[in-house]
Formats: sequence, structure tokens, C-alpha cells
Amino acid sequence: MRVWIGISMAVTAGWLAACATGTAFTRPPEEFARLGETTRAQVQARLGKPNAEQTTRRDGLAIRMIQYTFSDSAEQSKVPNSLCVRSITFALVDDVVFAEAFVSACLSDHTDFDERSADRVVKGQTRCADVPAVLGRPAYRAISPVAGATGESEIGYQFMFMRRPLLQLDMYSKELLIHCDAQGVVREVTFTESGQR
Repeated sequence: MRVWIGISMAVTAGWLAACATGTAFTRPPEEFARLGETTRAQVQARLGKPNAEQTTRRDGLAIRMIQYTFSDSAEQSKVPNSLCVRSITFALVDDVVFAEAFVSACLSDHTDFDERSADRVVKGQTRCADVPAVLGRPAYRAISPVAGATGESEIGYQFMFMRRPLLQLDMYSKELLIHCDAQGVVREVTFTESGQR
């Protein structure tokens, strides 16, 4: 869960810095990032040099996060009077991808989700493989060692947007994190929300 928070913070920092900047990219297909297999070199072959990098540690494990962020004032956003920004972050261990997080406020590929449907995800009963049928393609996916102990995994949903009233930024975000046990069953569900919708 700490890595999800780290990725979320990296995304937020990237968004605050991204005002009509970055190299244009689209969300890669789901099969592009094969967790535990896809390498940094493969990511960069498709997306180029990252806009930002940072390293975090979890129980002595060094996790390198590389991030791509793009903002385009000419592209329509999901929420009126907000910025169209998209970001993708990969968490790497020894230059191999073990987690990815994609967040977009752009109309064409936004990551907004219906948090009311999260009630259908039941701890100890719902299989994590069945969650996308309820909530759609996850914005975040991670496997061990990034997600926790061997065999455990995480999936998550995140949406955020920024408005520009006068001279300040007004940010809204919501996140749903689902932790899965080694048997692929939902073990924990956490929803957080901040800002004014």
C-alpha cells in the first residue's frame, strides 16, 4: 500500500508540473506491461525518456519509479473547466516492471470510475480477477515484491483533475485500492477522496 501512495504522490507532483508540457503518448494496451517481465528498456523503446524518476524503499527493497506525464490545453478534458492531463508511472525492481499506474483527466481516455460499484467488491469473497468486470480496467496493477508478500497483488482505480480558478489550482482526487491475497481473493478495500468534485 505504501508503494501505491508513493505512485500517487509522484502522479500528483507530475501533474502540478505539467502545464502543456511533456511528450504526447497514449495509454499502452493492457498486455504491454507484463508485470514481472517487461523491462525498462522495453518501456523506453515505446514511450521514450521518462519525464521524472524517483527511488523509494520498502522493507529494504529499492523501487525505482519512472513517470511520463502529458498535458494539452487543446484536448478536451473529462470535467468542464479542468486541465487535460494524463500520466503513466512504472515501478521497477532491478529494471523490471512490477507495477504500473495510469491516470487521465482527458475525455478520450479518462480513468474516472463509479465508486458506488465498489460495494460489489466483498472482502474474503470476491476474486480479484472478477473486479474489472465490475469497475473496468484498473488504473493500477502491482505484484510482489512491490505489492507485498509472494503471490499477493494489488489493483486500484484512480481519478483526479485540476481546475484553475483565478491564480490557484483546485485539485480533486479519488482512489480505490484493492489488495489481493495469494489465492487471488480480495483481502482489503480502501477508498479515499479529497478535494471538491
